[in-house]
Amino acid sequence: MSTETNEITANLATARGALPLNKRTLIGIVGTPEARRALIRHAGGEIETLTVGDAIAPGTITAISDDAVMIDGWRGA
Repeated sequence: MSTETNEITANLATARGALPLNKRTLIGIVGTPEARRALIRHAGGEIETLTVGDAIAPGTITAISDDAVMIDGWRGA
């Protein structure tokens, strides 16, 4: 497993305005394919680590892939 941050990620992580701070945002996905976790930043600044089966308004996390989080009940953008 690499501990280096690639150049694209490093640039986005330090760019002003790259993330909407007034709503929930997926920060990243970590872990192995068998045990992935989603890092979610809430509008208030709190970062929460969630797994499949965890509740998050307006639904429940049903899957976490290497680049997406599926939430049952979510119908927004």
